Amino acid sequence: MLSRISAVVLALIFSSAAPVHAQTEASAVGTVAAGRYRMQAELTGFATVVVERNALKGLPLHKLDLRASKDFKLTGKMKVTGIAEVFNVFNHANYGNYQALVNTSTYTLPVQNSANTYLPRSGQFAFKVAF
Repeated sequence: MLSRISAVVLALIFSSAAPVHAQTEASAVGTVAAGRYRMQAELTGFATVVVERNALKGLPLHKLDLRASKDFKLTGKMKVTGIAEVFNVFNHANYGNYQALVNTSTYTLPVQNSANTYLPRSGQFAFKVAF
């Protein structure tokens, strides 16, 4: 009745660092001049903020998920499948969002993102009954 693991699935997610576009609190329209974004922040007394193009780049995303399942045959056509899953196996810190507001003290720092892709290592067990 006991047999080997029915299936093992690995899912690797990797993405390179993407540029994060800088903003001002007033979301002022930026103009490009000599490869720079020149922004006018209305809330800071019309001060001009100069941010280099692609000055803020996020860190790359690394994530490996693992799923193993095993079928157990019951009576007749019934079977139960046991499933174990681990997300972010290597527990790599992945940041999805960054503070892109130029006129804040937290500019360029990571911002919490609760999407599954950015969470620390977690796991779950499940079962499926087929008849």
